[in-house]
Amino acid sequence: MVHEWENLGVLRDVMRNFYSPLKDCDPYLRYGFLTGITKFSQLSIFSELNNIKNISMDEPYAAICGITENEILTQMKEDVDRLAVKLNITAEEVLSKLKENYDGYHFAYPSSDIYNPFSLLNAFADGKFNSYWLSDKDAG
Repeated sequence: MVHEWENLGVLRDVMRNFYSPLKDCDPYLRYGFLTGITKFSQLSIFSELNNIKNISMDEPYAAICGITENEILTQMKEDVDRLAVKLNITAEEVLSKLKENYDGYHFAYPSSDIYNPFSLLNAFADGKFNSYWLSDKDAG
């Protein structure tokens, strides 16, 4: 719809009606989570919501949208062990393969390595390593 210029006015109205109430809630909100492929400020569709701070690349929040190696070692140990048994390899080999396949995101410098949650959780659920991010099995 964004590339359908004749509908841009409708899109602006929908987004304005959706996001504008957030400004009134400012005294009650400490954090909110908006996601998309364009920075909110770059949309240039309305100015009502000018109180947003983009923390995407701020070091304290660098791991907020992913899974750290420490979280895998502490919170997902059972998943690692289960995958090792299923694949008949050691837990250390599983960790190495997970790092090789799903690690590598960095949202700030310096920051810990961040694992892709979509791919990581699918690997645990399916019991195998796969290129889940590129998969279209759920696209239909």
